Amino acid sequence: MAEASVWPRLLAAIGALGLGAVAVVIVVVLGHRTPGPAPASGAAEPAVAGPSGTTASPAFPAPPPGAVVFSRQDGSNILALAVQPVRRPVLQASVVDQQGQGVNGLRVSFRIGSAVVVGASCGAGCYRAVAPSTGAPKRVVVKVARDNATTTWPVTMPTQWPPADAASIVAEATRTYKSLHSLVIHDRLASDETHAVVTRWKIVAPDKLAYKIVDGPSAVVVGDRRWDKVPGGSWQKSPQTPIHQPTPFWSSWTDARVLSHTKDKWRVSFYAPTTPGWFELLIQKRTMRPLDMQMAATAHFMHQAFSSFNEPLRITPPG
Repeated sequence: MAEASVWPRLLAAIGALGLGAVAVVIVVVLGHRTPGPAPASGAAEPAVAGPSGTTASPAFPAPPPGAVVFSRQDGSNILALAVQPVRRPVLQASVVDQQGQGVNGLRVSFRIGSAVVVGASCGAGCYRAVAPSTGAPKRVVVKVARDNATTTWPVTMPTQWPPADAASIVAEATRTYKSLHSLVIHDRLASDETHAVVTRWKIVAPDKLAYKIVDGPSAVVVGDRRWDKVPGGSWQKSPQTPIHQPTPFWSSWTDARVLSHTKDKWRVSFYAPTTPGWFELLIQKRTMRPLDMQMAATAHFMHQAFSSFNEPLRITPPG
């Protein structure tokens, strides 16, 4: 399918959706820009459903309550680690594919110091073990073996153990983000190791945004109107269901913990059951503004850097 014919239909599908859903739909583009078995129609439906606020199914390998959570991209899969800070820490690896399904049949182990424990199945895409000794772990090395590849992931634990609860920090940072008058977002969104888009967003409260995808389309939204432009084309005007911005990608949080902190910033992680996905935020202490976000969700591996807070940005119809 020619890229020129794909963009207009994707932008039409974006239509009445806000910032979060726009970026979600961009993932569909990733599967159409190159031939082959990229995440196209099969990944599109659950990808849109997740970040719009649908809670994960009971079979989704969510972390256990009270855990410290970490996540990363592993090819096209999510690989997440949860460590429950109890006397003998409980270790859980979660592996989720591009369809939002847990990946079974893997050989998973955890190494703490010189000891290695094997993860037993605890559900779809869930592998769990108990640490062989008590005390604060310094590092956990997760090993995931498949028939054709092995991933080895060393994860450094927080210096403070158990790490401080960060629920109130995330709540205040979320309120601060929603109260901003304007900001700029630099965004990289990938669905696997090959397909990614880089986008620059301008957001002005309460109902204006503009974005430009590198080597891709641009859009401007002002109230109940939007203008879209594909590469080499002209601006096309269409109706727009009014949006409300700024709106963060996370709408819920559990297992929020402080991973590290300096005099000026906190780095926190949490699991968002309504995405469902794993998040890490860098938050400025003085202003409580999020400065950086990393997200691992179904077919969505996102890094966002936030800047230009409350600056006099202007978003006007193109002309």
